[in-house]
Amino acid sequence: MDIKGKVAVITGGASGIGRATAEMLAAGGAAILIADLVEASGHDTVKAIEAAGGRAVFVKADVTDEADAQRMLDMYKQFLKRAREASNPSIYRFQYEQATDPAQAAKFGIKAGAGAG
Repeated sequence: MDIKGKVAVITGGASGIGRATAEMLAAGGAAILIADLVEASGHDTVKAIEAAGGRAVFVKADVTDEADAQRMLDMYKQFLKRAREASNPSIYRFQYEQATDPAQAAKFGIKAGAGAG
């Protein structure tokens, strides 16, 4: 799969498997939006990706909170616009990975439940 020029949203991307996934996708050329509750670790992950030549931003977000989820989506839209301007990729995908409220999940066109999508 060619991910160069794509934007990936990684919830829980500040540490562990989420961070490793963010770093791997960034190394493949994707721009990364990291959403996590742990601000310091999120910023550290962005710094590590940028130090390796990648592009990343961080948003503090609890994906089970509607206001936080909306802020994450707004940040994604801004980041997507910048990525389009920088590389003009042709295909974009947003996967909201963890929604617990079915009504909230429906707004994003996904199934509710951790890891559903």
